[in-house]
Amino acid sequence: MDKPLPASQTKHLTNLSHPLPPPYSNISVNLRQISSSSGETGTTGTTGTTGTTLWLSAQILSLYLSSLLGTSTTTNKKNDCDGVRINRHDDDDDDDDKKKQKVVLELGSGIGYTPLVLANLGWKVISTDIEPVLSTVLKPNIEYNKNTIIGNGKGEIEVKELDWIYIDELQHENQVNDLKDTGVPDEMKYLKEDGIDMIIMSDTFYSLSLIQPLWNTLLYISHFKNDDKPPVIYISLERRDSLLIDHALETGKKMGFDLKKVNKSRLNKEIQSSGWGWEGEDWDGVEIWKCRWKGKQRDEPIDG
Repeated sequence: MDKPLPASQTKHLTNLSHPLPPPYSNISVNLRQISSSSGETGTTGTTGTTGTTLWLSAQILSLYLSSLLGTSTTTNKKNDCDGVRINRHDDDDDDDDKKKQKVVLELGSGIGYTPLVLANLGWKVISTDIEPVLSTVLKPNIEYNKNTIIGNGKGEIEVKELDWIYIDELQHENQVNDLKDTGVPDEMKYLKEDGIDMIIMSDTFYSLSLIQPLWNTLLYISHFKNDDKPPVIYISLERRDSLLIDHALETGKKMGFDLKKVNKSRLNKEIQSSGWGWEGEDWDGVEIWKCRWKGKQRDEPIDG
């Protein structure tokens, strides 16, 4: 297989060929990037906008989730992902609800690497971002690669626009935590109807002004799983600014989210067994946090 470089070394590339994590390392995806150093302008006239190149944290999260989700034979086995493993080769005629296709929502999908990885494992993936990322890199990359990824499997990918600030404003307008159906716009009904089993995101803590809207979005979505506990959330981040990261994590804890850091030794084990040939300095600063909302529903308006 081609060994992928850490994302920090590929920001200048307009076209990036990247293998999937094991056990599908023989499959590569071709990803369009728009870097501020490339001088290329996207269809919206924006050059090098946040989210238009691959993130190191997305590479590590994809590798980690592939290890968790790629070897199970059932979906109801207790494991690190709280029973949401799937087998991409389950029988089509199996009506057992415990073996139904699972749904993952990604917030801030960027160039779309992680959604392609999970679709290849058999998940239904809802990949979200905002303009100009949506039309310049995310949609083109998903459309170009999805037939290769899901042609022989059962995975699906849908690309949708989802703005955390819009959801934040919606919550304030309706003063909601209970999320009645009347408070869910038609264009976001899928968040309730699809039954989100897992939420993932990479490198989403980068702006102080977006921390509260992002957590409010996670709170909003966490209330939709009425038949089960709220979805498990995996947050992958690169600790560039420790003060900002610590503030972001503390904000989530104060809102009732339980956060647990994945051991670095576990991540290192996945890196070493991946065949990617990376050393510790190649991914230094990347962390993965497992999260779930466990707080009580509040009556007062959401702060922010």
